[in-house]
Amino acid sequence: RITLVIWAGFALGVLVSLVYFSRRLRRTLRIDRMVTKLPGDKFLSRVDEAALAYGNHKTALLMAVILSLPVHISLTVATSLAGYALGMELDLGLLVMVLPVAFFVGAVPITFLGVGTMEPVAVALLATGALATEALATPNQIVGMLVLHRLFMIFFGLLGSLALLRGDIQLSSRESAGGSS
Repeated sequence: RITLVIWAGFALGVLVSLVYFSRRLRRTLRIDRMVTKLPGDKFLSRVDEAALAYGNHKTALLMAVILSLPVHISLTVATSLAGYALGMELDLGLLVMVLPVAFFVGAVPITFLGVGTMEPVAVALLATGALATEALATPNQIVGMLVLHRLFMIFFGLLGSLALLRGDIQLSSRESAGGSS
């Protein structure tokens, strides 16, 4: 059942992407007009413009996804080991399969690191016996594991900030990059 939901969500995402990035369907469905009618239309128009610009750089997007896979795999394994360290009597392979589902759910709404969205999904999958005949972990263990997950993300984000502060990474806007030096 869970696998079916995941594949259905993936198929829906592909379908929405095909419609969204098709110029003909955008014109037919008047998506550009709908974006201007929504609240926060200036912000949404800029997001829409950026998304369409990235749609023309498929190779760069594919490479970004490929480069992000080791990070996501490492984070999933680290979070799984944190759950194991908290006393969860789980098969690590099961955790590595369940956690990306919870991470995906946490990425959909705009909340700080998915707070309040990942926990119910992880509890439903691991603490209620949805994947086995009995509960695989307590809700407290699951919440603790997800708190550690967020701490991992903050820690590694701070490491990246150190590189920025040292000057190893340069941020510049389009205007300053094209301007005089």
